[in-house]
Amino acid sequence: MKALSMQIEHEAAYQQVKEAQSPEDAKAEDEEFARIEKQARYTGDDGKDLIDKWAERYNAEEFRLIMLAMIEKYMTRMGRKDSIAKECRKIADYANRLALVEESREL
Repeated sequence: MKALSMQIEHEAAYQQVKEAQSPEDAKAEDEEFARIEKQARYTGDDGKDLIDKWAERYNAEEFRLIMLAMIEKYMTRMGRKDSIAKECRKIADYANRLALVEESREL
C-alpha cells in the first residue's frame, strides 16, 4: 500500500511539472530521457539490461513496484554509500526508465 501511495505522489508531482512546462521544454525533456545510456556491464549480448528484461517479464503493476522499490532504496541510503549527487542520478535513471516503459505501454 505504501508503494502505491508513493506512486500516486510521484505521478501527481510529475504531472504538476509537466503542466508548468512549455510544450518545447516537455518535448526536449522527453527526448533527453529517450537517450538513456545503459551501462555495458549490465547489458547482455542482446543489448538488453536487467531493467529491459524486467519490463518484458513483469506486468505493469509488478514492474512499477520493482522500479519504485529501487528508487526508495536510493532515497533511503542517500549520501550514506555514494555522494548525494550520484544517488540522485541513480534515482533519476530508474524514474526515467519507468517513464519510458509506461509511455511505451500507453501506445
